[in-house]
Amino acid sequence: MSNWLTIGTIIPGIENFTPWGPPVQGGELFRVTQSWADAFPGYGYAHIVQRWPEGTYTWDRIYPSDQPSLLRLPIPPEFRAGDLLTRAIEGRLSRRARIPVTANWALTLEVWIGPTLTTGTPTTGGAIATPTSGPISPVINTDPGLYGVISNDPGTYDP
Repeated sequence: MSNWLTIGTIIPGIENFTPWGPPVQGGELFRVTQSWADAFPGYGYAHIVQRWPEGTYTWDRIYPSDQPSLLRLPIPPEFRAGDLLTRAIEGRLSRRARIPVTANWALTLEVWIGPTLTTGTPTTGGAIATPTSGPISPVINTDPGLYGVISNDPGTYDP
């Protein structure tokens, strides 16, 4: 059994943010693997954001690489305290990116669902389906009514 749960794959565009899949509840460690059609997809990077009902938080960058990249996308302490753990993870090319459309630069996002390591000691990890080990269990939310509809406009949230 893999300790990574695939959220989805996108081919990032330059105009709009693209959700990787359904919103994610919990989980802070993510892995991005990449593929492309040519020898190298070009120059530039993709922006990665967490989109909460309350706004956008945590911008990060992914550069073309043939090695998996680990991302830590933390849940703000204030959100964790208020049990606001569900957010969409979205990606878009930097406006300065020079990546040809024919490169088909694809980014696959996975969330860690394995055991949590605390000071070197394994403890219980996350769950797939319903949270069983506390509020930080990574869960894929397939009910859009729990989160609302995310617009491609970064400043808009339509519940």
